[in-house]
Amino acid sequence: MKVVEGAILLVGEELHPMEGGYLAFEGDRICEVGKGSFKGQCEGRLDARGLIGIPGLINAHIHVGDSAFKEQGSGLSLEALVRPPQGLKHRLLRETSREQILRHMRGTLEDMLSAGVTAFADFREGGMPGVQLLREALRGLKIRPIILGRPQHHWGEEDLEANRAKLPEEAVEEAAAILESAEGLGLSSPNEFTDPSLLQISTLLQGRGKLLATHAAEDPEAEGKSKARTGLGEVERAVKLLKASFLIHLTHARSGDFALLSERRVGAVVCPRANAVLGLGFPPVRRLMDSGVTVALGTDNVMVNSPDMFREMDFLSKTVKALEKSPAAVKPEEILQMATVNAAKVLGLGESLGSLQPGKLADVVFIDAQAANLAPARSPAASVVHRARGDNVKLVLVGGEVAVNKLGRKPW
Repeated sequence: MKVVEGAILLVGEELHPMEGGYLAFEGDRICEVGKGSFKGQCEGRLDARGLIGIPGLINAHIHVGDSAFKEQGSGLSLEALVRPPQGLKHRLLRETSREQILRHMRGTLEDMLSAGVTAFADFREGGMPGVQLLREALRGLKIRPIILGRPQHHWGEEDLEANRAKLPEEAVEEAAAILESAEGLGLSSPNEFTDPSLLQISTLLQGRGKLLATHAAEDPEAEGKSKARTGLGEVERAVKLLKASFLIHLTHARSGDFALLSERRVGAVVCPRANAVLGLGFPPVRRLMDSGVTVALGTDNVMVNSPDMFREMDFLSKTVKALEKSPAAVKPEEILQMATVNAAKVLGLGESLGSLQPGKLADVVFIDAQAANLAPARSPAASVVHRARGDNVKLVLVGGEVAVNKLGRKPW
């Protein structure tokens, strides 16, 4: 058993601050969280006074594969930039060497881990080779991947307008192979699929215990396009036909969508900085929360946005308050939950990740509360959300193992 004590810990799902707290873990699990000094026997003890301990950050939506194309296509529309198969990112992925893509993917993973991200959910293009590429980039890194792959089939406009075609057998076989290797499927958008093919994918997932997610309502024209082709909105198709586990973006979700998501217990992952960069508006975070939808946070495409969860939390918090015209519109704890507790729940990992509680995996990030940009950290959650930076991260534990150590000494 090892112990970290003396820290300010944000404990439980409510992220309640515990001054002078200790955290004991054995193997990869937390076994005890308390206040004061740990009284039992342990093989290692770290004095963590001056540090804030939070659950490992979870980036609930990212495209790591685009790391080699940072800021390329700046100013392009969403469709010109990312729509498969001819959007700029897809052309660049085809034209760029495997070695270059791999090198920059690895750089993004190291960057996230160094800044306190201990788990991430990646929408992985490129079929099975894409999944294998990410596995290679991850080699030797202590960061938890949730890989959501996708088959490489793309419908033409004529098929999408007709809305009758089913996926060819080779695409179904590829999707099944991906599900054997990855944690689930992550689709571009219901508008890139026919209704019969959405039903095929939904059926393929049944009984597998895998995740199924898609971008939805990201574009202001998505709803109209979906209804013109199929009679249903994009969110409706994602929930009722695809039966997605969670949806990404929802920037232009309509009134009826909120109740549907809540009723079906479908989570949402918002990516506010990416939406802003692309000129798509701002996700209806407060309405989603008020409707009872579990909201998580992601940074989206590395091509257009940095994978910095501290910047994402700060931007989200301040923009919600500005749009709602209320400084009390959202609490710092609620924002931090979106990057920890809620993200774990949305990704189906709520029993093992997302909070500092006995029985959960010991994924913990320790932040320097004495750094000039944070001290005095009188409201720990607010300090983390509004002021912390990646360079304030001093120690990252993943499953109780040291993944990042910037303490200047061995922890134990």
